[in-house]
Amino acid sequence: SSDKRRLAMSIPGAYWDDTQRAWVVDPATLSDNGRALVARHFPEVTLPSDEADKASDVRPLDLATAWAEGVGAEQLLPNLPADMRDLLYRYQQVDLGYLCTRMRRDGGAYCGWSRGLGKTFGAIAAAIELGADKWVVVCPNSSKEAVWRPEINKWAAGRWQVYNLGGDKRKRDRVLSAFANDSSAVLLIHYEGLRLIDWSKVKGINLVVCDEAHRLAKGGPGGRAPQFYKSLKKIKSDYRLALSGSIIVNSPEDMFGSLHWLLPDLYASKWKDWNSRFLHFVNGPWGAEYMGIKGGML
Repeated sequence: SSDKRRLAMSIPGAYWDDTQRAWVVDPATLSDNGRALVARHFPEVTLPSDEADKASDVRPLDLATAWAEGVGAEQLLPNLPADMRDLLYRYQQVDLGYLCTRMRRDGGAYCGWSRGLGKTFGAIAAAIELGADKWVVVCPNSSKEAVWRPEINKWAAGRWQVYNLGGDKRKRDRVLSAFANDSSAVLLIHYEGLRLIDWSKVKGINLVVCDEAHRLAKGGPGGRAPQFYKSLKKIKSDYRLALSGSIIVNSPEDMFGSLHWLLPDLYASKWKDWNSRFLHFVNGPWGAEYMGIKGGML
């Protein structure tokens, strides 16, 4: 029933299994609160109470962790200076190694670390690891001078010249010309400023980083995408990196805009390549209603 379905969705850790056509919980990962909710709302379900039974049902490692198991930092990030590599926590070494490998292979990757876990530092380290001589950071206007310039100067002093694109057209043209002619440079630009640039005239960009990438939620193919998104798509670069501590703002559908920018061949269609593959919908009174993620495939 719809009531039971909503109760199942409220249990932390529950997910939709498309093969079984049912909501599934993993007893080994349920918190005490989750077990209490199952017992209250689904008395017909018997959960293992023996600690040995629970311990035997071990959740598999995620792909990034399994990929890097037993691999040292110098192998994960061979191009990063040792003094900088040693500053990284293990989760940062594993994730950045995985992200850089994905970018080399597919062109794009998403870093979804929560606030305070070092996304800016990680992006700078990734740029060094990838050998990016010329790269663009798209970010809120308030963070260009408050966050990105000081962080780049702190962790990579002298490696790149940092340019802040803003002001009137004359100033923007002057900054853009200097960036275009500089062999080692970073261009800081805010989202709305993207549409003011003719990106066909800017060559040799190795990396584009989108900070606060959840702003790309409304992006995708077609005429409804924001103008800044259409301009972003016109930037030709070797690698693309999205950063956000709030990957999903309202619904997992929000991820498609970022994924289409990062991996346009893999995620060309919102419904065919994303919603239908990974999300479970039911017919509600106002049309298709999102109900959950298929089989924990994300």
